[in-house]
Amino acid sequence: MVTEIPNCSDTADLVGTMDIMWDSVNGYVEKPDPKKLYRCPLTSVSPHLAYYPIAKDWMNSIQFKDKFNNTRRPPCQDGWVNLLESIPIVWRGLETLGFESLNLRDVNQDIVENFFGC
Repeated sequence: MVTEIPNCSDTADLVGTMDIMWDSVNGYVEKPDPKKLYRCPLTSVSPHLAYYPIAKDWMNSIQFKDKFNNTRRPPCQDGWVNLLESIPIVWRGLETLGFESLNLRDVNQDIVENFFGC
């Protein structure tokens, strides 16, 4: 017998949305699983560019509460918003230079951290 857990659907929605958002900025697979459409490189026909404004609005809508129930905005939230705004700008520049795709996994912070041994 399956018992419904209160509020677990909200958690599942949050985790699912974060998974899609993470895939959209970390995609690397040329032919992704149909259930993971954003895990591929960004191209002029990939779903990324249409998704970023939606993801940005969603990220801006999240409210974090501290232990005193005050609303706060952690720095990572602004970082995600900046990233979601910046990727299309970078892509437009690369596309005008003749790039056909952008493997976003190659331009994330992991590369920088690995280079400096962090």
